[in-house]
Amino acid sequence: MMDLTSPAVVRELIGRYGFSFTKSLGQNFITSRSALERMLDAAALDAETGVLEIGPGIGTLTRELSMRAERVAAVEIDRALLPLLSETLADCGNVQVYHADALALDLPAFCRDALPCRKLAVCANLPYYITTPAVTMLLESGLFSQITLLLQREAVERLCALPGEDSYCAVSAIVRLFAKPQLLFRVPADCFIPRPKVASAVLSLSPLDRGLSSEQKDRTLAVLRAAFAQRRKTLLNTLSAAELCDREQALSAIRACGFRDDVRGEALRAEDFILLAAALSE
Repeated sequence: MMDLTSPAVVRELIGRYGFSFTKSLGQNFITSRSALERMLDAAALDAETGVLEIGPGIGTLTRELSMRAERVAAVEIDRALLPLLSETLADCGNVQVYHADALALDLPAFCRDALPCRKLAVCANLPYYITTPAVTMLLESGLFSQITLLLQREAVERLCALPGEDSYCAVSAIVRLFAKPQLLFRVPADCFIPRPKVASAVLSLSPLDRGLSSEQKDRTLAVLRAAFAQRRKTLLNTLSAAELCDREQALSAIRACGFRDDVRGEALRAEDFILLAAALSE
């Protein structure tokens, strides 16, 4: 069994297949056994869990997932990696690799067909360039009991940010609307091939059940996104500009929630957006 965390093994493998890294796809293969094991322990997988992995690369994480989960569906966009994965995952009978753009998937239908398991989770060394849309898609789906991601450290800090912090933004609020985020540990740049220019970190997202209907969820997301569309403007201005309501309705809802007239979206928590969306619907 080849050790895919060994830099020498990785270089031999990609050299033998003539593989070239595509910078635009954010391809960085992890070579730290300890970081990999800590990430897997945090994912808390069991034999009844189906795992979605986005961006398996050469299968380093995938092999480990196969030993802990019931099934693994690995979605890889780079066709050039498929021959390598056929070799590295040849003995992993519970793994299926799909050549697809993860962001274009009909996620409920895909998971229903590829992962017919009692529980669903996500564990991935996520390509950095799709961080925001991928995290948003995964959380909004409501399909997963746990999401564990290896990401750029700055991205993890942004996803975990709180109101009032400089990095707090729309995706920070969206994350907290759907989950409890936690930066688990940092991973240095020298733990990857090729070495990225920035440090990485492992993020845990534990989904929350806020008891929102589909309509309430959509309304809350619309209000939240409108609030951050023009970051330095007041909530009163951003809501009316987004045509979700007129200024009088916006002001009435803001006051009904107990907020100041000049409050900005960056000051509100996820819970505040739920209250505001409900006030606007009355």
